[in-house]
Amino acid sequence: MKPKESLILIVDDTPANLRLLSHVLTKEGYEYIEASNGHEAIELAKKHEPDLILLDIMMPDISGFEVVKRIKSNQLLEDTPVIFLSSLSDTEDKVQGFKYGGVDYITKPFQKEETLARIKTHLQIRSLQKQLNERIKILREREIELSRLNQKKDDLVRTVSHDIKNPLTGIIGLVKLMRDSNKITAE
Repeated sequence: MKPKESLILIVDDTPANLRLLSHVLTKEGYEYIEASNGHEAIELAKKHEPDLILLDIMMPDISGFEVVKRIKSNQLLEDTPVIFLSSLSDTEDKVQGFKYGGVDYITKPFQKEETLARIKTHLQIRSLQKQLNERIKILREREIELSRLNQKKDDLVRTVSHDIKNPLTGIIGLVKLMRDSNKITAE
């Protein structure tokens, strides 16, 4: 997935972090939108359906964990990858992030190259998942069409066999009659 083809939602309550992330993403050619709190993030996610969400955990209104929970409960957003970007560095916090549905976890202060590599990786995975889902959808449609055509074939075979059965029964009867009859002589 090329940077211009993807949309990233950045969620952080610290303006300096938003500026830094937006600068890094802009330099790499990514399209992005920003939210400064959890409620705004949920609304922007519903409205724009981003390809990836960079999400802070500790925010004043609702935590990043609750934001992910709400986003993942929306059928249109349930497959959207979320990368937590947090100053919480305990293993327990990271594990909790994964339990809530995060696909990755980056601790602050983040390293630009590492963050970009993770973003690129998860956007590629997202793109491949979309392609796979589209192919599965096409295969299901083809399976339904093949099933429908197979039913038509079965109906045709039944009709043809029924229509041929009556004339063949008459022919077979005549052949048996001729075979069993002593009156017929070869002349």
